[in-house]
Amino acid sequence: MSDLPSSSGQAFAEAVAAIERFLVPFDCWSMLDYGLYGDRDEAAGGLRKLSMIDEEAKAKALLTLLNLTIGSQEGAVVPLDLSKALDQIQSVAPILTRNPVFRRLSASARR
Repeated sequence: MSDLPSSSGQAFAEAVAAIERFLVPFDCWSMLDYGLYGDRDEAAGGLRKLSMIDEEAKAKALLTLLNLTIGSQEGAVVPLDLSKALDQIQSVAPILTRNPVFRRLSASARR
């Protein structure tokens, strides 16, 4: 699962939809666990893979992926750079910031 974003490329939203029912929370410490951080590119601030989330369908799929894999219980592991992923979602699809899932994840990122 960790390389789903980078390996699915333009089909990211479809890939998330295909595996959505199998996703469960896991201890994810970084967006690197999702394949969304790395391949450092100074011009992109080191976030080249995260920038592949570049349209509303992908942003919504990423939000779904994060919601299903980041636990909501007390003591759940939250990726240290979750706020960067949420910033990308917000920049691509600002309407998703009204979604309760976005707000839950945003609150988790501030812990």
